[in-house]
Amino acid sequence: GDTVELFVDYGDHYEQVRERKGYGQVNMSEQLGGDEEDGARLQRNFHEREEVEKDISSLKICEMFHLVEFLTEKILNPINKSIGSLSTGQSDLHRQGDLIARRRLDWVGEKLAERILKYVADPLV
Repeated sequence: GDTVELFVDYGDHYEQVRERKGYGQVNMSEQLGGDEEDGARLQRNFHEREEVEKDISSLKICEMFHLVEFLTEKILNPINKSIGSLSTGQSDLHRQGDLIARRRLDWVGEKLAERILKYVADPLV
């Protein structure tokens, strides 16, 4: 049979995944690579960091509490459990992913701590 190319619009959220994999709309139009290319990955990561910082800067105290609770229960605790069980024969790639996630959580924690200090200094911020 004939090969047919199928174009599907999965929406904005999945488009970011497609870009990271190297076959999103931006990859085609701007010749931007996927995450296997260091420059393209760094560009996307810096953009995402700016977005996260902007989101954190608008959080209220109760929202920060719920965020920390969610990140701890759903992400940090399972990662710590996974890292703690290194002798179970996990692949190095899996452990590397856990360590990267842990580093990102530490960064989010630093940004939340900065936000709390600003809030304590001026609750109207």
